[in-house]
Amino acid sequence: MSKPDYELHFTMPDLCVATWGNLILTSVASRPTLTGIELSGNLALRFQRRYPHGYGSVAIADRRAQMPDAETRRRTSELMKRDERFMLGDAMVLEGEGFWSGSARAVMTSMQLVAGSNHPSGTFATLPEAAHWVCRHLRRTPPADAAELIRVLQDVRALHLEGAQVRPEL
Repeated sequence: MSKPDYELHFTMPDLCVATWGNLILTSVASRPTLTGIELSGNLALRFQRRYPHGYGSVAIADRRAQMPDAETRRRTSELMKRDERFMLGDAMVLEGEGFWSGSARAVMTSMQLVAGSNHPSGTFATLPEAAHWVCRHLRRTPPADAAELIRVLQDVRALHLEGAQVRPEL
């Protein structure tokens, strides 16, 4: 089987961003920085021109990922509001078992509900759960199945955690 066709846009210690069709894929491995969020926001603007009918987002948070600082949270919120009309949906994978991991997913789900977005969103414990949800709820261009999406997400995360270096387009 051939390798799935995705584009790796940039990697940094805190985050790695790739695209696959009309999906933005993000791997988070530490505390997201304002620089990473701004680079992601610039990519979203390019994506809005490429996919004016919308795109989706899948993020995977490593167990080492931490909450961003207040300024980064504020800017993330601004960018999410700016991009809302283009979002077909988003999925967040917070891996792990036990009380703390379950609590983190519950908090994320509550935040999604309070945000009151107009698109479907979900928080999941595993890549397969998220991939199946994405394939049911988001219109990927071109169409794909969950097994393909799982392979792509695993590739992107592995490249990030192995320290692949890809400089962002400015």
